[in-house]
Amino acid sequence: MRLSKSLIGSRSSKAVYGIILVTAVVIGSGKHDAEPLNIALKVLFAAIVIVLAEVYSEYLGEKIKRKRALSKSDKKNIVYDASAIFVVSLYPAFIFILSSLGLYSTELAFIITFVMSLIGLGVFGYIASIYAGDSRLVSARRALIASLIGLAVILLKYAFGH
Repeated sequence: MRLSKSLIGSRSSKAVYGIILVTAVVIGSGKHDAEPLNIALKVLFAAIVIVLAEVYSEYLGEKIKRKRALSKSDKKNIVYDASAIFVVSLYPAFIFILSSLGLYSTELAFIITFVMSLIGLGVFGYIASIYAGDSRLVSARRALIASLIGLAVILLKYAFGH
């Protein structure tokens, strides 16, 4: 299946959305829920709920906008777009599962997750911006800004001792 530029851009923007939401779940878990397996399960559960809500809301929105039933292809694209949210939630879940197996500490799992989130925000932000028609320079700036905002949120988390 060859993807159009608009679909690649759309899926990249959904990946950014997913990274932000998953990072919020991880930040919300903090040290009060220091069991890494619990954090992994929370991330996966949150991702499933978010994807289901996203699919349903996009379906309704498209149906209202078009004033007609959606084709099978339209529905498939909605599901594929939303699946990007779930896919980006797999890496933090996997990181915390490995931590629960004793491969490294929970604190290191948080750090790895946050670093991967910052990288993901930059990469997917850049791709989404490029496919939206922005220049490489503008896309790089937007990716950097997205990553810096993510870094600020993570630093605030640590500043307030969560």
